[in-house]
Amino acid sequence: MEISRRFNLLLLSMFCCGCLYAQTQQQAVHIKVKPCLFKGKWQLVQTFSLGALHQVKKDEYDGVICFRSFHRYYEEVNYESNHWIIEGKWRVNRKKATLELTERNYILGKLEDHPKDIIFDIIQSDKKSWTGGNTDRGHAVKVFYSRIPKH
Repeated sequence: MEISRRFNLLLLSMFCCGCLYAQTQQQAVHIKVKPCLFKGKWQLVQTFSLGALHQVKKDEYDGVICFRSFHRYYEEVNYESNHWIIEGKWRVNRKKATLELTERNYILGKLEDHPKDIIFDIIQSDKKSWTGGNTDRGHAVKVFYSRIPKH
């Protein structure tokens, strides 16, 4: 009698631990992404690549992205002596917590025939900043954007 009681208690404790473990795993992965938070202008402020965090100096690389209504966006970049603007569509996949930049086309300063689509895994997002991760040419890259306040 005592052995079966202990066995049942052991099974119950294992079941509870398994449920708690599964719940913490779901909470760690799940992030709420609200598409309305992305609307507006954003400035690239930091990147993380090749194992190091890099501050983006505006005089060296000025990257601004503007998410507009009807899921349209444009991206304007000044880098060294180059200046280009890309327009396309943006979409937030709430289930996968991703930001997708698709149907991208050069409007100014064509650098290649057609820029590829970009899918960022959203790591953090709020009203003032967002962070996204991507794999570019086999290397993990994180980008950190900060909202440009309206004047």
